[in-house]
Amino acid sequence: MVKSEASEQTVGSVIKKMDLWLLGAIGILCFFGLLFVNNATATDSDHFMKLIKQSLGLIGGLFLGLIILLTPTTVWRRHAKSIYWLTMLLMALCLSFSPIGVQVHGANRWLNLGFMNIQPSEIAKFALVVATATNLANNEGEMALPGTALSPVIFCFLPIACLAYLQTDLGTIVVAIVLVGALMII
Repeated sequence: MVKSEASEQTVGSVIKKMDLWLLGAIGILCFFGLLFVNNATATDSDHFMKLIKQSLGLIGGLFLGLIILLTPTTVWRRHAKSIYWLTMLLMALCLSFSPIGVQVHGANRWLNLGFMNIQPSEIAKFALVVATATNLANNEGEMALPGTALSPVIFCFLPIACLAYLQTDLGTIVVAIVLVGALMII
């Protein structure tokens, strides 16, 4: 039985192929993030706990990023629709009619999972990239036709933008525009 090239990927082989400048930038951003949390909470009574919480979030984020990096692109393409629609469902659950939606400062952007709160619009950025890239790749041969290039992009972008607007999350809309624009250029 022949193993596929994707299944033979190891952490070491992926890291060897990575751009050292990108790794350095990620490291610098992580360091400054921890430094800023440390400085912003220096006078708080639970300063140390906030720093530990941020550090655990950083470690979890790096671990999740490594999992995403090691996952073959064929897996993301195969599950693009499921990821996208699950994210839409999570974003819809943030709205005021949902019992698990949490309102903070007048914005309905969070879901209370009991042990932690999550913001589905952050997951939506990833889902938007996966779904839009998959749709563009599936329609690659037809991109020269008028309007064909925009239809998969609009199909992926508009639902996320509408839900983000209902959550008064204009930052997510701006990031989504940049992401979709970059995918269109690529």
